[in-house]
Amino acid sequence: MSPSKIIVVALWMAFPVWVRGEIQNVSLSRPSSVNVGALLAFNSILGKAARAAIEAAVEDVNNSTTVLPGTKLNLFAADTNCSDFVGLIEAMKLMSKGMVAIIGPTSSSEAHVLSALSSELHVPLLAVSATDPSLRSPQFPFLLQPFGDDALQMSVLADFVAVNGWRDVAVVFPDDDYGRGGAAALAAALSLRRRRLAFLAPLPPATSPSAALLKLALQPTRVVVVHVSPDSGLAFFSAARELGLLRAGYVWIATDWLAAALDDAGTTDDVQGVVTLRRRVDSMPMQGKNNPAYGAVWTVARAVDACVDQGLEMSFEGDPTVGKGLRVFRGGKGLMGFMQAESERGRLRGEYEVMNVVGGGMRAVGSWTNGSGIGELKGIVWPGEIVERPRGWEFAGGGEEGKGLRIGVPRRVSFREFVSGGEEEGKQQVEGFAVDVFKAAVERLPYRVEYAFELFGDGVDNPRYDDIVNGVANDVYDAAVGDIAITTRRTKMVDFTQPYAESGLVVVAPVRRLNSNAWSFLKPFSTQMWCVTAALFLFIGTVVWILEHRFNSEFRGPPRQQLVTICWFSFSTMFFAHRQNTVSTLGRLVLIIWLFVVLIINSSYTASLTSILTVQQLSSGVKGLESLISSDDPIGYQVGSFAKNYMISEFNIAPSRLVALGSPEAYAKSLRLGPHGGGVAAIVDELPYVEIFLSKYCEFKTVGQEFTKSGWGFVFPKDSPLALDLSTAILSLSETGDLQRIRDKWISSTACTDPTADVIEANRLKLESFWGLFLICGVACTLALIFFFFKVLAQYRRFEEDLDSSSSEIGGLSGRLEAGHSSCIGNLGKLVDFADKKQEEIRSIRMQRSMERSQRLGSSHHFTDGDASAKGPG
Repeated sequence: MSPSKIIVVALWMAFPVWVRGEIQNVSLSRPSSVNVGALLAFNSILGKAARAAIEAAVEDVNNSTTVLPGTKLNLFAADTNCSDFVGLIEAMKLMSKGMVAIIGPTSSSEAHVLSALSSELHVPLLAVSATDPSLRSPQFPFLLQPFGDDALQMSVLADFVAVNGWRDVAVVFPDDDYGRGGAAALAAALSLRRRRLAFLAPLPPATSPSAALLKLALQPTRVVVVHVSPDSGLAFFSAARELGLLRAGYVWIATDWLAAALDDAGTTDDVQGVVTLRRRVDSMPMQGKNNPAYGAVWTVARAVDACVDQGLEMSFEGDPTVGKGLRVFRGGKGLMGFMQAESERGRLRGEYEVMNVVGGGMRAVGSWTNGSGIGELKGIVWPGEIVERPRGWEFAGGGEEGKGLRIGVPRRVSFREFVSGGEEEGKQQVEGFAVDVFKAAVERLPYRVEYAFELFGDGVDNPRYDDIVNGVANDVYDAAVGDIAITTRRTKMVDFTQPYAESGLVVVAPVRRLNSNAWSFLKPFSTQMWCVTAALFLFIGTVVWILEHRFNSEFRGPPRQQLVTICWFSFSTMFFAHRQNTVSTLGRLVLIIWLFVVLIINSSYTASLTSILTVQQLSSGVKGLESLISSDDPIGYQVGSFAKNYMISEFNIAPSRLVALGSPEAYAKSLRLGPHGGGVAAIVDELPYVEIFLSKYCEFKTVGQEFTKSGWGFVFPKDSPLALDLSTAILSLSETGDLQRIRDKWISSTACTDPTADVIEANRLKLESFWGLFLICGVACTLALIFFFFKVLAQYRRFEEDLDSSSSEIGGLSGRLEAGHSSCIGNLGKLVDFADKKQEEIRSIRMQRSMERSQRLGSSHHFTDGDASAKGPG
């Protein structure tokens, strides 16, 4: 047997025998009357109101001709005196009189105790003011909350918080079943709306609320939900007012207990500006009076009426499982079913009014319906007679009323475009891109924020940004504004806003740049290459002319025409546009080799020109992060930057390789010195700084890819609501273009115009790159010319031999040739003249001379024969 059953049986056995006997004789199968109990705390605000409403409802039911006709409803009321134990005793007394249902108890803790008794005896409990959501559990099958529990009104409060844009909420509640259940329901409702129950302030029984209020005052949230009982609630607000917590900046929201308390006691100055809820009367079924208890009586009457109409037996009988002499209500399950159905309809029709305590009473400022949420809110007067909606939070450390937020600002000595500060006439002055973004974002907040900047750093070196972040985490500052990178390590300590500038680590290394100008097309080749290429074009043209001159009429003509032909043919091969055909074998061989060389030259020229115009070549071996890590060269970083710790922890770079640099001038000097001259091979820094640096020093450039993706944001303590609101404001600045305009104001986008930038030859094509091709072409041309000249000399020799042979036979001709042999110049001229003749012409001359020789030899033979006959005898 369960402990609750043992308690019930023990109490039952303690009752007098005559009391137990009455229950045995009660039978309500066809009742002329039914008994209904009311278990209330008569002296409590809710109890007094409920008792009056129940009595009025019983009278109305008995006067009704439509509900329970012919059956009288008897009311038996008992006072629990706000005690769980007394409530149990009084409940036993009521049940001894054969109650078909009990309306009550008043508190959730009493309902938890009595639920065991009602479950054993099957007597329904209608807990109209016990609103702990856990009472809806199947663990309590005969306990009914006919008009809902606190989960419904906590949903209303969560909607109210969300509509006003507040994020964090505090709740004050009694440390009992009612308070803890309501706080849990509020936390769940806020979570569904992406809000947070940031602080819980339980009130121990029979103690002053001052201690809880003092703890509450130290919290940053200023939105407070008060979920207490009507009897103690006004005293709580009185204590809060004495501590100065009912002032401007706070939002006090009371659950529906406050409406009941004010209906009983009237409005006081202690609750001016408080917002509360009231259940709409017309949303409750069977409601004719302004109290849920009235409707509960009608719910019982209609359920009994329905059970009787359907022939369900309304009687009590003994049950050995509940102990000797105890009786179980046989109609309890049927009656409970009818009441649950009607209660569910009432819950679905739940509607609330949002009330605001102003002056001498309450006035409706909005409404809430189940399914539609909160409608338009209008005319709320907040504590301190403020009509502007409070922001709902304050900084716990230095953001108290009137003091403003302490904003830490790094005192930079370099890259002051982003943030800078100093003292003028004893006052600290700060300015820069980050400061202007912060000011513009604050102006877009729906509430006013007071703040004061405090410089961080000695003004000699850039401060360590990890130190200022730690200052926010340790409550030295309420926030930090500056060019502060969002890193994983920092987000574990503080909250950041939405990034207002993109950032990330990049590598900067020396580079030399080819500037594009009107003569950029000459840059692919060096001067020597241009000269040799031009000479080679003319040389090839001359070689082809020599090889083709004796065979191809297109390469013949007057000297001027032949000179033009050589030049035209030479340079037209550059575009493969030569129109002269080659007919000699040697000419074709040379031309094929030359066209291959031209193809390579053209392709190389095009690639080199493209590279010069679009790509900047590096003068160092650093190609990116990987090559930098694999080397042992020194690496520069900015003083105070997170880059040092990042490179050590993420890439295991030895700290001895890292060199701290404090300014763009130091960057340039170290890069120019190089790793072997006391400088660095490259610098690792955030992209915004690098962009400023490169705008002044064109001889350097980023290499590789950006190897971290982050941004700059403003720093706030963990769970700060201002971080979220400022993030929204920063997004608004970005969408409207104001963020870009602020950036343009401080950060120039003008490219550098360094006149001392080196123009490197890395992309130029030098003769050394083509000497192999040129050698092949030159050798081929030389061999072709040698072969050609030997061939011409051989032909010339045969031609001369034929000529000499003819001269020996013909004296005149021989005499003339001998005269010509006396001069070498004449012989060379004859050779040139011979080479200049076409091959067909030489062949024709030789044939003609051969014929002449034959004729002359024939004539000479005839003359010799005639002479001989003349000398004969005679």
